[in-house]
Amino acid sequence: MANSDKNISIVPNTSTTNTPQIVFTGQNNSPITLKILDDGSLSFEGSNGQLFTISNSFAGTLFNVNDISGIPSFDVEDTGRVRVAPFNGNVIIGASAVDTTTAGGSSTDTLQVTGNTFINGTLVLAGLPEHDTEAAATTAGLAAGSVYQTSTGELRIKL
Repeated sequence: MANSDKNISIVPNTSTTNTPQIVFTGQNNSPITLKILDDGSLSFEGSNGQLFTISNSFAGTLFNVNDISGIPSFDVEDTGRVRVAPFNGNVIIGASAVDTTTAGGSSTDTLQVTGNTFINGTLVLAGLPEHDTEAAATTAGLAAGSVYQTSTGELRIKL
């Protein structure tokens, strides 16, 4: 499309049941529509659905960003809770893609942190695999660098 296709269209929709909206159209003719929903929230929508919402409320979800299917990828709630990838997503910190080249790295990892990590508080490791020896951990296919526990609760790192 040409530069002549660029446009901002404001549709107030007063005295109708239609939603007021502003349609932003760029050179690629793929508009983003800003709608004011009945609950007072602002919804940014693209050609594949809702991209982003902001709520005019201090109760429940205040802000969220969705993936292409409309599932929230990022939620900010009134309680201060921030949920990142709450529905089976992957969170990557300090890298641009999932690292499957490092021993133990997998495309199914829910959280991947590349770089140093500082934790000030309690770290709870739940659901660790149990192996009594390094050989048993190897036989079970545990990757190098993985943490496991023995039957007596001793923590070990697979070498």
